[in-house]
Amino acid sequence: MAQSYSEGTHALVNINGNDATVVVHVGGSEIGQGLFTKVAQVVAMTLGCPIEKVRIADNNTDVSPNAAWTGGSTGSEASCEAARLCCVKLNEVLAPVKFELWKRKNAEPSWSDLVSRAKENSLCLSQASNYVPEGKFKTEYRLPWSPFHADYYSFGVAVSEIEVDCLTGEITIIRSDILYDTGSSVNCIIDIGQAEGAFVMGIGYFLREESLISPVDGVELADSTWEYKPPCSIDIPQHFKVELLKDAKFPKGVLGMKGIGEPPMVLAYSVVGALKEAIQSSRKERGLDYVTNLSSPLTTDKIQTSFSLSKGDFVIYLKED
Repeated sequence: MAQSYSEGTHALVNINGNDATVVVHVGGSEIGQGLFTKVAQVVAMTLGCPIEKVRIADNNTDVSPNAAWTGGSTGSEASCEAARLCCVKLNEVLAPVKFELWKRKNAEPSWSDLVSRAKENSLCLSQASNYVPEGKFKTEYRLPWSPFHADYYSFGVAVSEIEVDCLTGEITIIRSDILYDTGSSVNCIIDIGQAEGAFVMGIGYFLREESLISPVDGVELADSTWEYKPPCSIDIPQHFKVELLKDAKFPKGVLGMKGIGEPPMVLAYSVVGALKEAIQSSRKERGLDYVTNLSSPLTTDKIQTSFSLSKGDFVIYLKED
């Protein structure tokens, strides 16, 4: 899947001189994708402070009035880079103090001692930054293989095994294995969870969620879960394994990371491929032609009718000795 986006985002990092806590404001919104967690990790790593000291503040347009939208699976990396740039500026402010304390104690000063001394010196412990991806203002057509950070490919592969009940059209996903390239992951647990969630969303997209429009007045008929079926727990593969590609270096990325969120959704087509193979195998076994009109979403009624079962398929013939 090609990743391409043009917007950056804003960040503000404040260090409290009294208790050495770090409060971070970023333009990206936390909507369950772990953006705030990744930003906290990047801030702690760049400043060299305990992550327990870092707190990500709620989004506030009084603080970040011109923040970019959060979407396209790239909000986390943009927010991480904006916060990292703030921390780089703060490190420049703290460097002389750190050197002074190092000479005095002949040892690495603690984070609390460093911040306390910086406050005593009346240093500005607040820095803002606006991250703008390289190539944002280029006019030529954007290509994923361009030298610009914001243009790149996301890679992944999935294999799925299913069982399908030809009488009812219901399927059971026995197993799904996913290998996904996130570059150098900042948080593997979050990225694996994002891949799992996107895959299950893809199952819903390809197999469950059908929009039913009235041909009479154009009204949406699938306006509740009675008709519109989102994926649920029974749709999750019984054996579900997600791995991140190891040693996947991505030098032009923010800290080497790649976006994750929506791209793994397309890997759910492995379930559709397995389903189509099962349907065609059954039809071939019964001497029927290859069916070509299997369009998504492949809901249970479409699956059941695609088998084209007849009364003869239910007759059991016993061999005489």
